[in-house]
Amino acid sequence: HRAGLLNLADYEIVEQYNAEAKGLCNYYNLACDYHTLDYFCYLMEYSCLKTIANKHKTSIRKIIRQYKDGKTWSVPYETKAGTKRVRPVKIADCKRGEASDIIYQRKKFSWKTTIRQRLNARVCELCGCKEADLYEVHVIRNLNELGNSDWETVMKKKRRKTLVVCSKCHERIHKH
Repeated sequence: HRAGLLNLADYEIVEQYNAEAKGLCNYYNLACDYHTLDYFCYLMEYSCLKTIANKHKTSIRKIIRQYKDGKTWSVPYETKAGTKRVRPVKIADCKRGEASDIIYQRKKFSWKTTIRQRLNARVCELCGCKEADLYEVHVIRNLNELGNSDWETVMKKKRRKTLVVCSKCHERIHKH
């Protein structure tokens, strides 16, 4: 697994691995033993699964069950058009002899988009209320400094230094 990717969303982790696998497949596109890259794609998929499993502190088997999609697995993510899924790249996805000069780049997703989506959801991540007039973002410096109160437990579980809360919950956080 790769610890540097643990802070990314699951679909971003899969996109990163896919970009790297497609890049290498593209590089070796003209090689005679191109089919041997199938094992490389398997290793990339396994490493991707280990990274996601490590992020959620669970097993690879449970991640595959969670993201099961027919015979393979894929991670869902939201777009303006609706829910889409990203699956790990296979050797068959990299057509041999086609467009060997295309540069694959991982889609860039910014954290601002994630916070914006959480704010636009208009749901307090602490009490779950949906009728508040104002939602605020509570930010902390370090996850290691958190105690055991309800809001600190939520932040630990989410592994986030930000928490979107209603104004009442935000006042309650700052009173303690």
